[in-house]
Amino acid sequence: KDMASSGIWTKDIARRFYGNVNQLSSKLKGEKSPRKPVDYRLNPRERRDSREYLLPYEEELHLADHFASLAHVSESVECVSAATIEETNDPPAFTIRLASNETPQPHVVEGLEKILTIVREHAEAGKDREEYKARLFDEVVSFSQERIYGRMRTSQWKRPLHHRRSNHLPLHERLEQNLAGIWAQSGNKSPQITSLRRALFALRDALKGVHNGTPENQHSLLKTAILACHAVSNHDGSASLETHLQRLGLPERISHSREVAEIDKLSKYWQVCNHLIRLSRQPQSRAHCQNFALDICTAYPPLQPAGAVGACHVHAEVQLVLFYEQTSPLRVEKLPRAMGASKSACFLCDLFLAQHGRFGLSSSHMKLYPKWSIAEAPWTSAAHVRKFRGIVGAMSAEIGQLLRRGVFLRNVFAESRAHVLGIAQSEATASSVISSVLSSASSTTIIPTPYTTTHIYRLADLPITLDMFPSSTGCELTAGVITYFFDFCDVTTAGKLCISSTTPEGRRGERINAMELGKDETCVRAGVGERELAFYLHGDGRDEVWVSVSWDDP
Repeated sequence: KDMASSGIWTKDIARRFYGNVNQLSSKLKGEKSPRKPVDYRLNPRERRDSREYLLPYEEELHLADHFASLAHVSESVECVSAATIEETNDPPAFTIRLASNETPQPHVVEGLEKILTIVREHAEAGKDREEYKARLFDEVVSFSQERIYGRMRTSQWKRPLHHRRSNHLPLHERLEQNLAGIWAQSGNKSPQITSLRRALFALRDALKGVHNGTPENQHSLLKTAILACHAVSNHDGSASLETHLQRLGLPERISHSREVAEIDKLSKYWQVCNHLIRLSRQPQSRAHCQNFALDICTAYPPLQPAGAVGACHVHAEVQLVLFYEQTSPLRVEKLPRAMGASKSACFLCDLFLAQHGRFGLSSSHMKLYPKWSIAEAPWTSAAHVRKFRGIVGAMSAEIGQLLRRGVFLRNVFAESRAHVLGIAQSEATASSVISSVLSSASSTTIIPTPYTTTHIYRLADLPITLDMFPSSTGCELTAGVITYFFDFCDVTTAGKLCISSTTPEGRRGERINAMELGKDETCVRAGVGERELAFYLHGDGRDEVWVSVSWDDP
């Protein structure tokens, strides 16, 4: 027999690998893991940025995480998903490559296509951002409704058979029980704690509204609750509620609690809308978003190699690796660098991806699932078999080392977490993109919420000073025939925007004639290490305003 026909899992290879896996599994009692969980956003295996790619590595990973999470539409292992983002330059396009533990159902594919249709239409239109964002938010909430109810545990949630009844308490009740320590544990009465407490009470009330609401009002109530989650998650300019609580010095039992994780995850249903609308309006990525496509991987059937304790499954991450191993370079112009997932990678997927070496990922919960495998695909060549046998051998050897060391760690780490973008989007905290729109153009804020209201000003209202937070939308200023849009959507840290019709004494800055701006962006950049950016805007020398943007340390 040649190597290709004999496959990856010869009896000797399989028995050696699964013998080690089963032995390791027998040692991991009482919620133990062979390694501690890893957040690769904080500790990347390597730097993967390249000028060949349009998106920074971190944004590619973040976008892939978004779509994998959206595809995980119900609380079942069958829906656990992984995704990659493929870039094409000729023609410019993005393609989402999606795999799930079981092939995604038609309604999942249809829902994702509806979301992408709105993104494509916004990229084509190049205007009416708030209208498209509102449409996108409606579609995301409708598509994800079952999953959202599962996170909120409201009365509308249908408990899966595998859930214990002890997990059935609604999120708003658990907020009162478990997050009381935010204000009660040490009697902390600081302004930051008081402000956060108010936001949490508002969230609790919004969740109660969903729980007690009528069926016909559910869609609106769900959107209100998600926006309240986003306001809490991004409170005081934080990237997440978890990091905010850590910064306030609260113990891990609060900052790492399930309730905090759920709030941060629910916040992402609004964040994904912001991210996709931003991506589809940026000049450098707009053309790619006009051709945003979705491709689905067909899941492999279970298999049982020699020595395995039962039928083994091919996890979504492994399916994607197999796809790219099979695919010729002519089909994929640039291989993705990152793999997003709806749950953190398990121990064996983490080990497999590390040995394969092509793809980075967000995190690993490091829990061991022994019924794991690599499919025996009919397309594998002798070179493929040799490569995968080498990976399996290296994995088996590493597991053997862990067995000999005999040190195992208690692991109560959540299997999924809310992913936070590790970079400032489009260098938003280091520069300001100035664009002008004639006052006849329309821009309507569709979503009525105190967290996202766009403020509208005229020259007579100046001077103004506005606080900027990630949860803020921005403001408009009409000066003569020009309307300026100050967009806060990309803000990743707290700061201030000051606009004045008179120049403060001793201040300087670049002068920008808005009447000469074309469709391209004009970038005004702060100096290295500076925390303020100042410039002038005018229309052919008339109606000049002075603008200052300052921000805190990220």
